Amino acid sequence: PAPATPATPKTGKAAKLPETPATPATPPAPATPSGPSAPSAQPAPSGDQIHWHTSFVEAQTAAKAAGKPMVVDFCASWCGPCRMLAEMSFPSPRVQALKNKFVFARIDVDLNPEPARKYEPTALPTVIIMQADGTVITRQVGFIDGDALADFLSGGLSKRPPGQAH
Repeated sequence: PAPATPATPKTGKAAKLPETPATPATPPAPATPSGPSAPSAQPAPSGDQIHWHTSFVEAQTAAKAAGKPMVVDFCASWCGPCRMLAEMSFPSPRVQALKNKFVFARIDVDLNPEPARKYEPTALPTVIIMQADGTVITRQVGFIDGDALADFLSGGLSKRPPGQAH
């Protein structure tokens, strides 16, 4: 058995993705209705005031309109470190202080496989900061605490992809 995880670990937890997409024996019920009238954002966990898009395309459209970079949290419902990131790290005060500088998307790789195929998260959670056009600025694989996540987000704001004006 694995040792108990401390309440506020810094880094290290990640769930390995299968080599090929596996179909669960019992597919999970979608968190939100699907179709054209489906809401694009999911309710935030308690204390998490970030507006989360669950559609990559809608998040990208919002980022282009706002002129902001995107933070894409690739996750899955079965991923323990993903839940820890959602429940412990994103709600932290330092991360919340940065929420207006980005457009956020939380993409369940099982429910929305297309963005995962394109951006290839090798383990979950994977958080990618990207330009609104989809150009990757930086990525973080595995769980990190709120302070480390805030540092990662701040660092992503200061980086520019090759060929982008400063």
